[in-house]
Amino acid sequence: MINYDKYKLSTPEDYGSDMVSNCCGARVDYSDRCQYCDEYCEPLEEYEWDAIQKENYLEAREDAEREEQ
Repeated sequence: MINYDKYKLSTPEDYGSDMVSNCCGARVDYSDRCQYCDEYCEPLEEYEWDAIQKENYLEAREDAEREEQ
């Protein structure tokens, strides 16, 4: 039987990830204040921010391809 290490099978939810702001993706301090723009923002897990940015990029790329045609 193969022995897998727990860290190899873990996800970001298992160990937690850094909290970032929904406005610009900068770190958020304990009071939910963005450290970049100094505004109160909704905190997101870093992996959620990354997924949103990837989705936005893909949508923008599709829009650009449509405009070229």
